[in-house]
Amino acid sequence: MPCFLRLLRISALTTAVLAIAVPQTVQARALAGQEFGVGYVKVEGNLPQSSNLGLAASPSDAALKTFAATFATAAPDQLQGIFVPKLFSLPVIQQPAGSPAFVSEEPGVVTQFAKASQFGSTGLLAHNYLAGFQFPLLQQGQQIQLVFGAGHTQAFVITAILQYQALQPDSPYSDYVELESSRQLTASDLYSEIYRRPGSLILQTCIARPGEDSWGRLFIIAEPLAA
Repeated sequence: MPCFLRLLRISALTTAVLAIAVPQTVQARALAGQEFGVGYVKVEGNLPQSSNLGLAASPSDAALKTFAATFATAAPDQLQGIFVPKLFSLPVIQQPAGSPAFVSEEPGVVTQFAKASQFGSTGLLAHNYLAGFQFPLLQQGQQIQLVFGAGHTQAFVITAILQYQALQPDSPYSDYVELESSRQLTASDLYSEIYRRPGSLILQTCIARPGEDSWGRLFIIAEPLAA
C-alpha cells in the first residue's frame, strides 16, 4: 500500500512529510530512474556557490515567456507552473479540498501542498518516480521561477538541500534523522521545521535506497530573489 494512504491516520499537519510514496514494482522503479541513480544523490556539507556551478545564470527569457503564456488566461493569483532553466517546466495543480495527502499521479505534474500556506510558505510535492525524479538534479544557487496566471512570475534561489532518513520507513509515526547533522526529529517536528519558513519555496520528494523505496525524504529550500 502506498505510504500516503497509510498516513491518513496522522494529523493533517504532518501528512505530507511522509506522503510521497515510491512504487513497489520493478517497472515503477525503472520509471523512477534508479538505473541512473536518481533518488540516490548524496548531499554533504556546503555545496559550491552558483558562480562555480554555472547553473544559476538568468533563465532564458524566451523559454520562460513561452511557458508563462500557456497560463495567460488563468487566475492571476493562482500558482500555475514551475520553471527551472535547462531542466524542466512543469504545471502545478492544487490538492482537492480536505485531501492533504493527495499527490498527482500524472506524469510531469507537480502538486501544491495546501497546508504549507498556513505557515506562509509554498510547498510543492511530486513522486520521485514521476515529476519528482528531477528534484535531485537541483543544486544550491540555482534559480527557480514560479509562474502564476496572467504571465506573472516570481524568482527564487535555492539556499539549502536537506535529506532525512526515515528510521521506520513503513510506519506513519517514524522518526527522522537529518543526514548532515545526525539530528533526530519526530515527523511533526520535521514538518514544522521544514515548512515554517514564511516566504520560502519548498520542493519535496522521496529518497529511495536499494531494498527500501521509502527510505527518506528530500527537501529543496529556496528563497525569493529581490525584484
